[in-house]
Amino acid sequence: MLLLTQYPFLNMLYISFTKYNLLWDPYPVFNGIENYVKAFTDPILQSSIKVTGLIIAASVPSEFVLGLLIAFLIDSLSVGKNVIRSLIIIPMVLPPIVSGIAWRLIFNPEYGPLNFFLNLFYNIGKIEWLGEPLPAVISIIISDIWQWTPFMFLIFYASLQSFPSDLRDAAYVDGASYLQLMAHVILPELMPVMSMALLLRLIDSLKIFDTVYMLTYGGPGYATHVLSFYIYKVAFKYMEMGYASCLALLLLLIDLVLVYALIKLLRIGEALGVK
Repeated sequence: MLLLTQYPFLNMLYISFTKYNLLWDPYPVFNGIENYVKAFTDPILQSSIKVTGLIIAASVPSEFVLGLLIAFLIDSLSVGKNVIRSLIIIPMVLPPIVSGIAWRLIFNPEYGPLNFFLNLFYNIGKIEWLGEPLPAVISIIISDIWQWTPFMFLIFYASLQSFPSDLRDAAYVDGASYLQLMAHVILPELMPVMSMALLLRLIDSLKIFDTVYMLTYGGPGYATHVLSFYIYKVAFKYMEMGYASCLALLLLLIDLVLVYALIKLLRIGEALGVK
């Protein structure tokens, strides 16, 4: 733990207060809080934070709701559960490079199937999904929802499978319908699992990188630069390790603040009896 986590973190903390470019600096040179001052006035960083927040706000709630609905739908089936479950989790187990190439083909404006079917029904013309700012962000959101909704589904479905059968039987004996059972019995009991799934997905979505790298490479321009991708470019394209370390610590701080705020909201909801 000390070798693989604590030492690298402390070293990154030190480097964040230095000027250290791998191309021409032989060793880090201490420059105080200059990197942090630069970060708070960096327009690309501000844009990256906005894009990251937009993607999280659109994808995480969608994945949560879709995963929960699909889990309830599959749980209510009497036959074919195993086959459907195996098909649903395919996006999650695909290597990122495979899913990235697939989505690049889908979003291709010339021969992609998405434009073809949209024009087949709505005749909206050629959309440059990966070549214009707003469609590029929407493309990343769609790809992320497709890839990580199965993660939410697996957590919720596993919880439903382990749900006590006596509670179900008692509700049915009392005359409850499946919707009433879901709303008044199952969902309140699943609240801790749902909270944990939301926390895990929020933490992971802040580190979104492979989808952006494969689909848009941060373009067009800086339209789809998310925090992790911007840190990657600063570190391994511009070789500015001092500034990249500063940005990585800011990402960690944002992550901690959001997770803490979500935990507080969930605890307040429990205290008020919100189920």
